[in-house]
Amino acid sequence: MEDRASQLNDNGVYLMRLYRETNNIAYLEEATQTAREAVYSTAEDSPNRPAHLSSLGTCLESQYVESSNIDTLNEAIEVSALAFNLAPQDDPNWAAISDNLGTTLLRRHKRTGKLDDLDAAIKASQQAFNSNAGDDLRRGITSSNLGGQLEIRYERMMEIADLEAAIQATKKAIDLIPDPH
Repeated sequence: MEDRASQLNDNGVYLMRLYRETNNIAYLEEATQTAREAVYSTAEDSPNRPAHLSSLGTCLESQYVESSNIDTLNEAIEVSALAFNLAPQDDPNWAAISDNLGTTLLRRHKRTGKLDDLDAAIKASQQAFNSNAGDDLRRGITSSNLGGQLEIRYERMMEIADLEAAIQATKKAIDLIPDPH
């Protein structure tokens, strides 16, 4: 069963890539269905469960972007939070799992204006970055996302410490993300 679950998850990831390349909603729908099947096929105590849940969360977040259905976004947050809570911090996917949770929470903040979601997004991104999990590119992306989240909170709360932290986070992202030249 576990091997099947991993194959389903991989297939869902590939379908998501195809959706992003083609913008064909049929690929997104198939990716979401496949990711769901992967989660259902994954044992509760499997070390792969957090990654499979995170993949489903990513699919659902993209479904939300297409549909604006808040229930879909709430489900994305629910499965992403479960992935975050299940994944050990030494999991090689932990930074991506944490960052995915932060991204979905930020989307809901933008939709509802709830400051709790923004604060939770920042916390997830900070934990992802502070964990040192992932390679420099992953950490750079996480740091960049954190900077954006902090800037949004600065705009909302007008606390200079958030703006200063946003600047530091984006400087760190610049240092970590390789220059293509």
